[in-house]
Amino acid sequence: IYFGTGKISCLKKNKKKNDDDEGNNAIEENHNNNKNDNQPACLSLPMKKDVVLKGEEVNRQMLDWYQRGIIEADTASAICNLRQKDLVLDNYVFVVMGAGAEMGPLDALLSLGATVIALDLPRPSVWKRLVQKLTLNNNNNNNASLVFPITNNNNNDNNTTIEIVLDDNDKEQSKKLNDLLDRAGCNLLTQIPELIDWLVIQYPTKTLVLGQYAYMDSSAFVRVSLAMDAIASEVLKERSNNKTSTAALAYLCSPTDVFVVPPAAESASQKNYKNDPNNFHSFLKRIFSGKRILEQNIVPETRSNNNGK
Repeated sequence: IYFGTGKISCLKKNKKKNDDDEGNNAIEENHNNNKNDNQPACLSLPMKKDVVLKGEEVNRQMLDWYQRGIIEADTASAICNLRQKDLVLDNYVFVVMGAGAEMGPLDALLSLGATVIALDLPRPSVWKRLVQKLTLNNNNNNNASLVFPITNNNNNDNNTTIEIVLDDNDKEQSKKLNDLLDRAGCNLLTQIPELIDWLVIQYPTKTLVLGQYAYMDSSAFVRVSLAMDAIASEVLKERSNNKTSTAALAYLCSPTDVFVVPPAAESASQKNYKNDPNNFHSFLKRIFSGKRILEQNIVPETRSNNNGK
């Protein structure tokens, strides 16, 4: 294995107890012991400035968006029916390719206490920012941890693991952390085989969720997208050959990607396109742009060779 493994987590802080807190602590302990129950998840939805919807407000907003054709029925249903047990991520490890991407899920995953395998460029400044995200999202005293590939110092250092638990009281930790971050990172474009070998053996008893979020400008984005596809494809295949290891895929849905949609979504899209209140202006823009913009995003139905849709 070309890479070693670095792991950073936060020291869990013990809450001070007093007689007045005994009741609250009992309630909290009971809640933690039953976090796999079927209770509705406690969700919040940031809206406009200083406006955050919570609980039933989120459900009402989902229904409103669905009725106005902003989101599809399955999206509203998935959010409204989310249960507390769905947010327990103990059996999953999330691979975030392009961990520093602004639109990536790193912050959300760390705030939920997930174990995240972060893949990003070997630049100490990048990794210091990622570690900062870990500490900022540890306000809930959760079990979040950041795992990443590190460059081995010599040929005899293969497959080594270095773990650091962040502790403000450890005066010598800063140097250890900096030394580790100097070795952290990888190149998705040039180290594909090495990354595949390293990822395949990570957390063999848990489900590895492979997410592709790296971005580069211009043609480089095509290259890094293909690189991430290759890594995900090979890791999926290798993990599937091992009965105890599983893997899954995750994507950042983007308007620039192509998706298969159900008939209801196709019908709604066509209806909204025809009923556009700015239809005349849209028509003029299409004409004067040579029909390069504001084209309908639903393409004609394609059938397979066996006459299936």
